[in-house]
Amino acid sequence: MDDLWVICPNGHYRAVVEALLKRRIHLGIREITFRVTTPAVGGSRFLVENAAELAKGGRPLFSYCVVLVGADHCDNGEGPEDTEARLDAALAEVWGKDAKAIVLEPSLEAWLIHGHRAFAQVPALRGADVRGWTAQEGLWPKKDVPPDDPGDLLRRVFRAAGAAATPASYRRIAKEMPLRQDRLTNPSLRRFLRSLRSWFLP
Repeated sequence: MDDLWVICPNGHYRAVVEALLKRRIHLGIREITFRVTTPAVGGSRFLVENAAELAKGGRPLFSYCVVLVGADHCDNGEGPEDTEARLDAALAEVWGKDAKAIVLEPSLEAWLIHGHRAFAQVPALRGADVRGWTAQEGLWPKKDVPPDDPGDLLRRVFRAAGAAATPASYRRIAKEMPLRQDRLTNPSLRRFLRSLRSWFLP
């Protein structure tokens, strides 16, 4: 039996989660075995409605399960907190306390911009003053206030550099982004790390 199964919307999520889970010392967890999978179709929209049913099949194979979905694709009329609570309740019917749903607000890119200094790991962005450029363009004017649409911001940053926001680029950022709990500002990232630490303390 493997330790952890993470179900997430697409390849960008998978790249980030795989990179983070390999950083066990920074996460403050023991070494774990894990698998990160994505649905064949539908992404977050599919998972919002079907994640609990999909997760049932993994109960004999994994000790714990995390389902990640982006609030930017939750268009069923629920708020992010309601969606997360509903998915948690549905997962608990099979997994008990061994599963957690996390709705990323507003998107996966909200995790990555927390580590914007790690953007230099992407060759096309090396040497670029990403923070200065986004402020000048009005995309992220206030240092202590996250941008309204991190996904759009990151796509514009890559486009301005003549590059694509690929899963490989996201993986490079996730390998180096800071993970100090006392400096994390994104609530969904904090919940993700808190779940890992509650299950996999060294």
